[in-house]
Amino acid sequence: MTRNEKVINLYKETYADENLEELSIDEMEEALMEYYLATGFEINSVDELFENRDVNPDFDKEMEKKIQVVLKELAEKEAKKNA
Repeated sequence: MTRNEKVINLYKETYADENLEELSIDEMEEALMEYYLATGFEINSVDELFENRDVNPDFDKEMEKKIQVVLKELAEKEAKKNA
């Protein structure tokens, strides 16, 4: 699988409802970096994500746990704001 194919596949996994035709590979990489940095993963490039996924079979599970924590925190903040 080429690097661009990996970027596209990871983007599809992360943003299932986005329209890929409107985005360049660079835009997808930027969005993925922002997403993973926001969830607490300290990475310097999308290539590090690929390496982590290849080396650590539990990486996706760890990532999902962190994402759920962030989403819960955001939901709680929103609920407080609307209360």
